[in-house]
Amino acid sequence: MSKKSNLKPIAAALGAAFAVSLAISPVANAADNPFGMTELSKDGYMIAASTAEHERKAKRYIRRGKDRMSEGDYRGAIVYFSRALKFDPDNPSAYFHRGLAKFYEGDYEGAIADYDQSIKFNPSYAFAYRLRGDAKRKLGDERGARKDHALADIISSTHKDR
Repeated sequence: MSKKSNLKPIAAALGAAFAVSLAISPVANAADNPFGMTELSKDGYMIAASTAEHERKAKRYIRRGKDRMSEGDYRGAIVYFSRALKFDPDNPSAYFHRGLAKFYEGDYEGAIADYDQSIKFNPSYAFAYRLRGDAKRKLGDERGARKDHALADIISSTHKDR
């Protein structure tokens, strides 16, 4: 018997073991999936969600968060804005509005962190600078507040449409 024929049963056993391990391993949910897969088709194939679909879902959650804010439910709003960020993690509006809700909740440090992210993704967002300055003032950082308010004024004067 040749060396190659001795390896065939071993290769078959390894292949079968691999197939079984794949069959029993859990499928990650969409939030844990780094590849943007959201569901299985009826044939069992993974379906990738489009970027546009994720943006639509994020906008829907942002709308719901704004509705919660208008009702005075800032904690509920924070939940919706956080959900929006799971679908669109670079969305400056979701960070901005979550920061605003945190500000109203008295979480000024959390608000500043969200305004920082909003500004990171949209550096010409004058209102984010203004409200970050307000949060800094609440924390006693008068110098930081003045700096952010000055930046907001500069941006507003150069971008009249914002």
